[in-house]
Amino acid sequence: MSGILTHVPLGALRDHSRLFLDYVEGLRKGVPPFIAPVSGSDVVGDHLGPIETSISSEDRETWKELAAEIADLSERLGTDTEVVGKLRGEARPHFVVTGQQPGVLGGPLLAAYKVATAIALAAHLEKRMKHPVVPLYWCGSDDVDFPEIRDFNMLTSQLTPVTASIPQSAYRAGMPVGAIDTNTARQIWTTVLPFIEPFSEHAFVGGVVGSALDRSGDHGELSAAVLVSLLKGRVAVVDGRSGAVRRFAQPVLSRYVELEAEIKSDVVRRGEELEKAGYHVQLATGADSGVFLVENGIRKSVTPERRDALVWAVENDVERCSPGVIARNLVQDFAFKPLAVVLGPAEIAYRAQIGGVYDRLGVARPVDFPRLTATFLPGPLIGVIGNGAVDTLELLRDPSAAVRALYRGAVPRALSDAMEKMEREIIEAIDRFRSVVVDHGSSKVQGKIQSRVKDLRKRIDGVVDATLEAGKAEAIARWPGIAELDKTIRPGHKPQERTLATLTPFLFGGEATSDVLLEAADRYLGDLLDGHPNHIVYSS
Repeated sequence: MSGILTHVPLGALRDHSRLFLDYVEGLRKGVPPFIAPVSGSDVVGDHLGPIETSISSEDRETWKELAAEIADLSERLGTDTEVVGKLRGEARPHFVVTGQQPGVLGGPLLAAYKVATAIALAAHLEKRMKHPVVPLYWCGSDDVDFPEIRDFNMLTSQLTPVTASIPQSAYRAGMPVGAIDTNTARQIWTTVLPFIEPFSEHAFVGGVVGSALDRSGDHGELSAAVLVSLLKGRVAVVDGRSGAVRRFAQPVLSRYVELEAEIKSDVVRRGEELEKAGYHVQLATGADSGVFLVENGIRKSVTPERRDALVWAVENDVERCSPGVIARNLVQDFAFKPLAVVLGPAEIAYRAQIGGVYDRLGVARPVDFPRLTATFLPGPLIGVIGNGAVDTLELLRDPSAAVRALYRGAVPRALSDAMEKMEREIIEAIDRFRSVVVDHGSSKVQGKIQSRVKDLRKRIDGVVDATLEAGKAEAIARWPGIAELDKTIRPGHKPQERTLATLTPFLFGGEATSDVLLEAADRYLGDLLDGHPNHIVYSS
């Protein structure tokens, strides 16, 4: 049985910027060339430039070292033998790359959606090109944004939200988040275990976490191992701290540092072009370098006064050089020459801004491919959509309003009609009375009566609320967990995929959820390439 419940047009949601929607859907005519739409296109023929399959003789040994490092890491983290075999083969494979900072125990759903999309797109391109294509997950373990990755948010079997966080004491400022000790994840797992054990699928999820802990040396590896396992081992992993990547990409890092002033000017200029076109500017440049230096395990900004140290390190000790946002994209795309990179909305926005930098540094630019966007609906709530009790789009946009509509809709029809008639007639009578008071009463009389009228309106609202309680009780009996629907669909008033842990759907559906996610990504891919990008609603 398919886990795909329904879909809505991506543009009908209100969660995405106009730049992202123009890129995905091509809604505007004459969009700037750096926002060429992908929807309805052949990503092989329409967007990909010349595809480079060869590698220069001087780089061959460095590439073999890099490929072996990725194969070894991926194999240890649980990647299946077919994917690893493509990395160890004589022919250099093509790549579809995606990435994310390592979240707790696999991170939020958007990380899984990125990986699932990369897997689907790699399979599509491999079939078209008759050449091995590897989906590759860049685990951003070198990132230092601790607040971004520290929280683990799940739902209980009763759909109440639970949050556990890595303690601040586990992190030092400037420390790569991937280096956090795996014991922090063990502590979080212990904290949430009482909420996990009531699930019938807790053994499967516990096995995934336990195996990932056994395979991993730190937080970054653990997060990647969970994602690999949940998506059936179909993705390879590269760690953002990889010395082999930085050695292989040393020429582009060296060139970046040499031309950084010009690169910053390019980014600012493109930002101005985006603003003139009515778009949001994602990136701002500062005085510090976009390449950091790692000293004693801490990533430090390079101020203008320390530039000479950076220049020396790039040429003589490149493993100490940690690329920032712009440089990381260039390093990644120089090293792997991906056919496509799977990105979220914010990443597509800053890719639009740095497009000119690729030409300046002579790095081939891959297709920027938007990731799956989706909403998970727990099993107890499937009927909310299944019987048409609520409009799906309304549910996704404003679940609180959808819940109120469900409560009202569950009130017995005769009672609902009588309530609405009473409310309408009394309000009309009050309005007529207030009009007479305004026309004929003194200001003193008006003041006293208006105060009493307000009290009367509150009493009527109380009667209506009491009547709706009958509907609420009926709705909750019909759909257990509906009272938490807003926290399920839009926790913290944000799209679910940004906060809800990837493990959550697997708690409800177990191992079969892997196939549901891969099916959702494949469906999304097909819809997008056919020109109908959709937001998928699924259950496990």
